[in-house]
Amino acid sequence: MKSRLLGILSLLVLVLALTACDGSSGSSSSSSSGAKGAVAAAPMQLAKVFGLSAEGAEVLIGTTNNRGAFTANSNTSKLQFPAVVWSVGGWNVNDDPTDASKEFKGTLKGVMASADSAVYLTPANSLVAAFFEKSGNLAEAQQQVESLLKNEMGLKMTDPLGNPLTDLNESEIVAKSLMHLIGAGDENNAASMEKFSKTISDVAEAMNTGMTFTEVLKVMPESPFFGHTDTLCNCVEDEMDAIVAEAKASLGDLGDLTELEDNAKITDTSTYPIALEFDGLSSTEKASGTQGAVVIKTFKAVVTKADGNAVVTQTLHLTSIANGVLNDGTADMVVGVDSDVPAAQDVTFTVAIPADATFPYTASFTLETVESDDTLPTFSRTYTITFIGADEFAVKEVAYNGDKLFAFATPSTDDGKIAEGATASIAADSFKADVELVNSIDESLVDGNMDVRFIAPAGLAFNDSSENSDIVTVESFTKSGTTYTATPDAAYSFIAKDDVDAGFKTVRIQVLDQDGETIAQTAKDIVFVPEDQKKNLTRANLTEKTISNAIPAVGKLPITGISLDGSYRTWEKEADPAKTTGGLTSIPADSKVILMSKTGDKVFVNAMNELVDRIDITVTMKDDFTFESSAPFAFDYYYNNANDDIKMVFMLDPLNDPNNNIESSNVLKLRFDPAP
Repeated sequence: MKSRLLGILSLLVLVLALTACDGSSGSSSSSSSGAKGAVAAAPMQLAKVFGLSAEGAEVLIGTTNNRGAFTANSNTSKLQFPAVVWSVGGWNVNDDPTDASKEFKGTLKGVMASADSAVYLTPANSLVAAFFEKSGNLAEAQQQVESLLKNEMGLKMTDPLGNPLTDLNESEIVAKSLMHLIGAGDENNAASMEKFSKTISDVAEAMNTGMTFTEVLKVMPESPFFGHTDTLCNCVEDEMDAIVAEAKASLGDLGDLTELEDNAKITDTSTYPIALEFDGLSSTEKASGTQGAVVIKTFKAVVTKADGNAVVTQTLHLTSIANGVLNDGTADMVVGVDSDVPAAQDVTFTVAIPADATFPYTASFTLETVESDDTLPTFSRTYTITFIGADEFAVKEVAYNGDKLFAFATPSTDDGKIAEGATASIAADSFKADVELVNSIDESLVDGNMDVRFIAPAGLAFNDSSENSDIVTVESFTKSGTTYTATPDAAYSFIAKDDVDAGFKTVRIQVLDQDGETIAQTAKDIVFVPEDQKKNLTRANLTEKTISNAIPAVGKLPITGISLDGSYRTWEKEADPAKTTGGLTSIPADSKVILMSKTGDKVFVNAMNELVDRIDITVTMKDDFTFESSAPFAFDYYYNNANDDIKMVFMLDPLNDPNNNIESSNVLKLRFDPAP
């Protein structure tokens, strides 16, 4: 049996073209493969780009130059394509690469379609990679992200997934728009990008369950779209000034966003198509064990638009077909008119499997939405059904099923890292994967023909008390229906191979056939922290308040009666967002919470009538992951004819634990009305 990557829904592969970029790899140990790439959020210099070999080992494929570009080395030949690649380290090209405090500690990802194709590691392509890691379908992942950027967010970008160095302004608007909307922070720093990397994975996971990007953001407290009833496009319109300001701060002298401020926005996307769903189809099916079979699949094609209703008088047009007949050859189908629920069109897809067919046998079709007056953008989707024979099996889904946080007993290092040699035990049934097959099948066909491979995160390894290994392979499974559960059969622990940053790290899981080929895979972000850091704060959200005051002139303005409240997260909360108790109930006596100007300017007046850049606030931290100021407070603000945004900074136990200094992801806005 020769297996393929089953679960791919599309035969399309979008190969991105790199232009105006001839950067060198920076690697002297491997020759060039010729493939070009870039790492940008804004452009990152000296960022190392890694991929995963067919054997599960991390391999360096390139290092960016001082413009953020790289040329992949010959290690690309070791990857399995399409391949997810990711960045480690690097500096904004405007920063000094010898300044360790400026090093980029987030992770950007991209998907390399082939050994010689270009790959761009950007926030937008990180979302593409997150979709791809969960579905195995590159073309559809790219399509989903392009649709949410253009049709839901309303960004007027020519190629939002293309080479970021070709148009820095467009690329940075896309990057900052995504970061801003998911509440990942407003600065291009390590903290905000770490939050971005994890949240992107969560967004992809939610959208793979059928939610749209708009629906996901509505239930994310960190997002400015949280609880909104308006369209996402209008929210982006409202937030665009802040997004542009963040993009300018990242690009520095590299870009001029003056013209783009207006061109990046459109006024209304409420009637734009954002999803084309096929209800009743499965991407892999058993062909009754016979060639020459005729398979008739009836399903519903559902088109929705940004406001959640059906697309008005939209037509579905057949643009391509392979090995099948759609609606007995009818190419156009009217989906329906506007209604309170998405309209659905019954569709019949007929496949005649030839008598001499070789399994797996695939048939596909592409449907595209077409508006009669061409005023709306199109939305297309290609669906591929793979048929397998009676003696074959296919993987429908592979999912991690285990603990979301692993704690290392050894205390953290002075700089808050997991200490080299520290171990975190893996309890029974706390680390495993569920492999769901498409169909019920004789267990003898699975035994000996399927392995599950667990790959440790970067910097960590599996330890069985005698040796360390980057990979653990499971060959026997526990079966329940069509689900096979793989659990490492030895008493493994995680061990730190060096001092390692605490936080989210990616565990990769691969399903292999008897030939050692990957037929399904997934990736899961899990929290790894020292035991003494489990309750360290990771982020805080300040409930937005607007203070309006009429003032006669420039000068000192008393602000009184202010109460603050909000929510916060610890590593335990990050690992389990559903956790409702177990937060902090007090803060150390030598801790403080401060307010400071977002610009860092001295805008507060102290008791000595001196201008200062911050003021102390006393807050109560609650067990339910919320906080509030202990009492209303007051401060004197120096007004200079300009509005200001005040950001809240938590500094908990700064004398003993500098890792507990975090910034809120939103701000206290001071709005000053002109004097009457």
